Amino acid sequence: MIDKSDLTDSELNSLLRAVADDERPPRPVRTDQCVQPLMLTPWESRKNWSDADQAHVESCNWCQRQLAIGWRVQCPGVIPVLRYFLDPEGAPNHRALRIHLDEDQCETCWSRLESAWFRNMAQVVKAGRRLTSGVCLELPTPIGHAAGVGEARAIVSEVDPESGLRWRREIEGGYFVVFVDSASANNVDSTVRVELLGETGVLASQQVQLRMRPDGNVVGRADFGRVDQLELEIDDIKAISALPVE
Repeated sequence: MIDKSDLTDSELNSLLRAVADDERPPRPVRTDQCVQPLMLTPWESRKNWSDADQAHVESCNWCQRQLAIGWRVQCPGVIPVLRYFLDPEGAPNHRALRIHLDEDQCETCWSRLESAWFRNMAQVVKAGRRLTSGVCLELPTPIGHAAGVGEARAIVSEVDPESGLRWRREIEGGYFVVFVDSASANNVDSTVRVELLGETGVLASQQVQLRMRPDGNVVGRADFGRVDQLELEIDDIKAISALPVE
């Protein structure tokens, strides 16, 4: 056994560094199968990934860490974090999410996880009344009257890879409207539930049917009424979800 009193400060520091290096997990190594780093950035659309790309990224420590690094710039959406909250070991890209939450300690995502509206959403999913697939996007705050909601720009979600749905929130002629569209003709005549989510859960909801327009687009329209006559405060809306109804 080494008596540390017999070591110089330099030798002791070297020994401590060696012990720390032994305990530190090996750094992930990029392989020939890894996707291009640009594909792992948060602004790169996942719809361009092949099935082989997705399967590799899920199984590769290097790719998972690159995803997590990208989330330091732009956090993952509400749905990925919700899936991880409900199933930490089975959620897509769960290792990247673990790095983002546990190692990087993202304050934005932790505040989301600890918020009342997020936990309410999770409880509703557990109760089987909602699907975890679908488009759900946290809105900028404030989005309401103080920001001039009558002139507010449209807010558009990304396309959900599972449902193929996307929504667009607009103030149209003074009305609060959410359009839902799909790139797939398979969604024609399907029903989608649009929900406005707040701290206490679902503030308002509508079911819309997707129809094929003459231009070939598949679109549904949820009209929640005039902004100045709504029974809720616009700034209370924390997120919007669009979920297929089975």
